[in-house]
Amino acid sequence: MSNAIKVLVVDDSPLVRRVLTDSLERFDDIEVIAEASDGLQAIAMAKDLQPDVITMDVMMPMMDGMEAIEGVMSEAPTPVVVVAASNPTDSLAIQALGLGATHVFPKPVGGFDAASASSLASTIRRAAMVDVSGWVPPRRQRPQSKASRRVSPAAKELLVGIVGSTGGPRQLQEILQTLPPDFAHTVLIVQHTATGFTEALANWLDGVATLPVKLAREGEFLLPGTVHVAPDEVHLTVDKARRVRLSPAARVDGHRPSGSVLLESLSQFGPGAVGVVLTGMGRDGARGLEALAAKGGHTLVEDPRTATVAGMPQAALQRVPDAYQAGSGAAIGQALVRLTRGEAL
Repeated sequence: MSNAIKVLVVDDSPLVRRVLTDSLERFDDIEVIAEASDGLQAIAMAKDLQPDVITMDVMMPMMDGMEAIEGVMSEAPTPVVVVAASNPTDSLAIQALGLGATHVFPKPVGGFDAASASSLASTIRRAAMVDVSGWVPPRRQRPQSKASRRVSPAAKELLVGIVGSTGGPRQLQEILQTLPPDFAHTVLIVQHTATGFTEALANWLDGVATLPVKLAREGEFLLPGTVHVAPDEVHLTVDKARRVRLSPAARVDGHRPSGSVLLESLSQFGPGAVGVVLTGMGRDGARGLEALAAKGGHTLVEDPRTATVAGMPQAALQRVPDAYQAGSGAAIGQALVRLTRGEAL
């Protein structure tokens, strides 16, 4: 198996390590080369064994998964798949994405059957395709207080649609931390993540952003200075009255929610809408960004050269070659602020 994907399994439970190892060893293209029971071992083994992918638990003794991910990304950058129970009140797995993990995989509540093993293997394969060699640690910022926010209506409110996939949570964090507390415009987000983790994503972003972040709800009116995150398994759109519409319609380019569906719905607002396509595999968002540009909307794309995964930005630029490009979430946030001031990008 010289060409197999080499995996390091990290979990403090011997049973869980055995289950994960047995599940992955069903596949000829994946080889579990070692197991670690805590974060300290994980960092040491990542340096010595140089695995292609690491599966990581977040709750462990000695050194937990969060510290371990930081250590791995600092000393031996390696794609990390966090294996964790989905819990809307526990955002640790989502925080791990901000620290450098590439994917989250939900622990099956009924045990690892053949379908679960196949899904995990697919996640491992996608993670192995991510180049994290140029990883840069995230900026450290204190959580923002929203208690004293005062948002005055903007002369011309913008609707900002953001689409992200692998590597997106970190960029979303930087974007939302860059926006000022008095940002009087609505932000709508489609972020691809494992089913069951979207509410945790919204809760985590709410804790780090200057603006309030919430899961989008059917029929609610958009409020200036609020961020709406697309829930699991529904498309997020906006109608002419600026109300949220959620639809269980068929997947688009393999995704539901689809970033293209969101951006296409925003195109009806022409220059009053902004579309942003972030890092990720595939082409989600590209068609929607093209539709928005055709109606005079503003278009921004993460620079493919610095994106965690260049696929989505490259696809977007093929459709909209003159879209504004920025290499960091902070730069994208600053560009959004300039747009709200009527400044050219």
